[in-house]
Amino acid sequence: MGFFSLLGSLTGILVETTIAAKLGLSKSSDMFYVAFTVPYIIVNLLSATGQFSLVPFFSALDTHHSEKDEWQGFSYAFNLMLIGSGAIAILGATSAPLIIRGIAPGLTLPQIESASRLSPWLFLITVPAALSETFRCFLLSRHWFALPSAAGLFPNVSVISCVLLAFKRYGIYSIVILYFTG
Repeated sequence: MGFFSLLGSLTGILVETTIAAKLGLSKSSDMFYVAFTVPYIIVNLLSATGQFSLVPFFSALDTHHSEKDEWQGFSYAFNLMLIGSGAIAILGATSAPLIIRGIAPGLTLPQIESASRLSPWLFLITVPAALSETFRCFLLSRHWFALPSAAGLFPNVSVISCVLLAFKRYGIYSIVILYFTG
């Protein structure tokens, strides 16, 4: 568990290093990080709170109910997270221009417009993040620790790979594509 957690942390540092190497200190990096701020906060809130709410829920089902009830509970939580994160993604995507103006009043008008076009795509990452957190918590409740401990590793490796391999072709959107699939 510790090894996979360490790998997730190290690759997280490499993600930032890789993005910085491609964007540098530029208006593009400012725009990307402003567009990414609110979706990133939401994803972190999901990870921080999921373990403390979903693991006890799944564990209680495992202890006091049948396996069928346990899978129904998983289905319930999974669907609730899908609907909730989908609503957050839609709300965030539609209000992205207002959010960008609110959190980064110092950006130039072209940067605000670029961040406003990028941010809706970044809000989409809340959906797979919520679903993977539900699955991760379910695995933790069943005492399967290795795969959930590696949860940070998979998206980080995919983002690093995409930035290195696809940045020239897709530009800043390569980061979005792989955050979503990771």
